[in-house]
Amino acid sequence: MVVALAAPFAPYWYLESRINGSFGLPAIGVATAVGAGVLLGGASLVAEYTDSSAGSVLVVGGLPLGFNAGSLLSEWSGVSEPLAVFVGLAGGLVSTLWLLTLRDSFL
Repeated sequence: MVVALAAPFAPYWYLESRINGSFGLPAIGVATAVGAGVLLGGASLVAEYTDSSAGSVLVVGGLPLGFNAGSLLSEWSGVSEPLAVFVGLAGGLVSTLWLLTLRDSFL
């Protein structure tokens, strides 16, 4: 379960090690999309082989993934730090709902 929750951040960590300076919009989109795909795959494996539900894994993993994407978007657009927290929280909510919708549609 720990791997399923940590693996979605691997694209972010990889890009962070390769990019000097701040993330651009394409890098944020790629890191979030690949991370979401990895999280969906991990959630389906966890649900198949353990007693945990895929929804709980998506909620626990989707909130920080979306918060990270929202915070990076705020940093990229130059939004003030107090407002960036709200954008990050909104990103966490939107990504979690989006992941749960994808799970209901495809898994």
